[in-house]
Amino acid sequence: MTTTRCPRCDAEIRWTVTLAGARVAVDPRAHPDGVIVPVTTPAGEVRSRILTGSELPALVPAYRPHERTCPKGRDRARRAAATVARCAWCGQPMDRWLLDHGARGHVLCMSETAWAATTLAGGA
Repeated sequence: MTTTRCPRCDAEIRWTVTLAGARVAVDPRAHPDGVIVPVTTPAGEVRSRILTGSELPALVPAYRPHERTCPKGRDRARRAAATVARCAWCGQPMDRWLLDHGARGHVLCMSETAWAATTLAGGA
């Protein structure tokens, strides 16, 4: 299998195709925490299978998805999650439209006082 470089961190990676047809970048060496194993289909193609729950730990050499080990990938995802505005009551992500109208939370999450302060209710 040929290797290439990660465009974010320049680490060596390999591309694989899962049984469902999705492309996944994996670290080039097997790892004890790996969850992706190579399998051969009845047509003779080498594909990948992602192990779950009771199939772990893998009993054969398994590979880790590079998204879990890429230092820039994890940081990027962490930064993106940190910049998402969240509802002050339930903590779930907020819709941009609600934020633009002065809401600090989802309409059904807000207290009556908070609702009255929004431009949606004619306040503020």
